[in-house]
Amino acid sequence: MIKSVEQAREQVKEAQRALIAAVREAYPKDTKVLVKRGESKIRIKVTGHHSQTGQSAGVINGVDMDTGKSRTFHDFNVLEFLPE
Repeated sequence: MIKSVEQAREQVKEAQRALIAAVREAYPKDTKVLVKRGESKIRIKVTGHHSQTGQSAGVINGVDMDTGKSRTFHDFNVLEFLPE
């Protein structure tokens, strides 16, 4: 492998680990948020976070507060925090 490519790959993984930690801190379990999904806005209670690097870095798990369905979303889909 080319050393510069390996170094860049490691930098990406480190950034993904930092993203995972930041999302967990910003959206702890039981946080209630309003999320945009497509054209809809849904109220979600956070139930957990993905912990793997790669495409799922920073993905949040939750449950739709109106339907009870499980949902996954990214932090950039959050419109606002909801009152407790």
